[in-house]
Amino acid sequence: MSDLTLSSRVPGESLMAALRDAIGPEAPPSFAARLFGRHPIPSSARSWYVGLLGEQAVAERLLRLPEGWLVLHSVPVGDRGSDIDHVLVSPSGRVVTVNTKHSPGGKVWVSPKAFLVNGQRQPYLRNSSHEAARAAKLLSAAAGGTVDVLAVIVTVGATLTHKGEPKDVAVVTLDQLVRFLIRTVSPPRGSISGELVRHAVLQPRTWAPRQPVPTPSVEDTEWFVGLRERVRVAARRRTAWVLGAALAALGLPVTAVVLTVAGTGLHR
Repeated sequence: MSDLTLSSRVPGESLMAALRDAIGPEAPPSFAARLFGRHPIPSSARSWYVGLLGEQAVAERLLRLPEGWLVLHSVPVGDRGSDIDHVLVSPSGRVVTVNTKHSPGGKVWVSPKAFLVNGQRQPYLRNSSHEAARAAKLLSAAAGGTVDVLAVIVTVGATLTHKGEPKDVAVVTLDQLVRFLIRTVSPPRGSISGELVRHAVLQPRTWAPRQPVPTPSVEDTEWFVGLRERVRVAARRRTAWVLGAALAALGLPVTAVVLTVAGTGLHR
């Protein structure tokens, strides 16, 4: 039995690996691609990138929790590649599964039985409820008693409108998350000690008994840092060209600033 735990997993680790596989081997971009700011991520994989940014934003916000909270990220579950974005254990031993939904500039509408993003119904309430129930079953088996798990969905980058509260899933914004956890997460129901619960949560075999113990990939993390910078640079260049085109259309001079931003880093 390995003594490794899940505490070294980084936010969005599973998505990071999937995104890298989707992009595949990266050839050096052409001069034109760099000049005009071609997006370095294929359109088919950009939703994973957006999701990964959301998980990292939530992880950063969770750093504000007071001492005594256990916070895990990208917890692998089962043998089909599933994972839980974040698993928390309060100082009293209450377990929380956190599902991140990143919808930049979007509108989220929630009722007791529906979750809509930009008017489109999504299965997030059902999925989060099932995720928490699965976690409770696995943790109860590992700890030898009943472990209660609360499901939370965190919306990132979107406005949130509540039309009633879902029965067994809490939905909060990123700004509300830490306050909600501190004020709302009650002591666990059941007789299992908090220490035993924490031990069960940390063990990879609790979540995926038939899978090898996952180890963090420093290489993937470093790769993503570089990718994120390339995405930012490309976005600045596209913005510069749009601004330049707008100025030209108005008969105004294209400023040196626009050309400088568009040409930044072309030697790379």
